[in-house]
Amino acid sequence: MRFVPRHLPVTHSSVARLAEYIAESKRMLVLTGAGLSTESGLPDYRSEDVGLYARTNRRPINYQTFIRSEEARKRYWARNFIGWPYFSQVQPNAGHFILADWFNKNRLFGIITQNVDRLHQRAGSNDVLELHGTTHIVKCLNCGNLCKRSELQQRFVELNPTLGEYDSPNVETVAPDGDIELPEEIVRQFRNHWSKSVVFNNKPVLT
Repeated sequence: MRFVPRHLPVTHSSVARLAEYIAESKRMLVLTGAGLSTESGLPDYRSEDVGLYARTNRRPINYQTFIRSEEARKRYWARNFIGWPYFSQVQPNAGHFILADWFNKNRLFGIITQNVDRLHQRAGSNDVLELHGTTHIVKCLNCGNLCKRSELQQRFVELNPTLGEYDSPNVETVAPDGDIELPEEIVRQFRNHWSKSVVFNNKPVLT
């Protein structure tokens, strides 16, 4: 619960109003954001004290910088490589499971999420519109082929056997997309290419 923001206590009247609204609704459309995944161990961006922006000076890399700069891509993948084992094992929380239950009981006609963590799908929601894409699929910038992020992780492990044993990432710096803060020395050591002619020019399928 390290990333759950401070909030006012839930009142009985608030719960009753929500229950009444749900009971009177035939089918609902749900929009979710980073706050839903905080109880799973992923931070949001802006919450006081516990959001990524409150705890670090980091900001998400923008598309233009990622595409234009090989150094930026290396930095991103180094941080994501180390953060992936934590990010990929995060489990859905009660909120995800409740929405999946409603979806499978036809109480919802859709779930739209700003999140890239795929926790809705892991909880059992089969039809989710991901507004910003997902970090679980990556795309080659050279040929356009798609592959699972877990497959790319294995390739990175083969290229970076020593870094693969790096066991002291600061989980407190994890971002909602799995990026994690690393010492510059670790970033410099990271390899994202087999040779000068074979470089993993991949990007997560984010929008």
